[in-house]
Amino acid sequence: MPTTTVELTHGPSAVQLRVDQEVDIRRLLPSITAPTVVLVSNHDQIIPPAAQRAVAAAIPHARYRDVDAGHAYPFEDSAEFTSNIVDFVRASG
Repeated sequence: MPTTTVELTHGPSAVQLRVDQEVDIRRLLPSITAPTVVLVSNHDQIIPPAAQRAVAAAIPHARYRDVDAGHAYPFEDSAEFTSNIVDFVRASG
């Protein structure tokens, strides 16, 4: 998966950024059996959309949906985020 390097040195954002860049979950993805949707944030400057799509592709039967948002999608548009999750849960039920 491609990564983007952003330099932050202090505070909670720096910690989160390090986690986003250093934790590699790829080997675990094929073992996910729960219904899964990956909301791909097309303007994410931390986790590129191609990397997000690769996560969805590695999870068996996962769905993905492109959204017009950045890295903090749930906070940028909480109503749309919630609607996407509710729609997914209803469709999976």
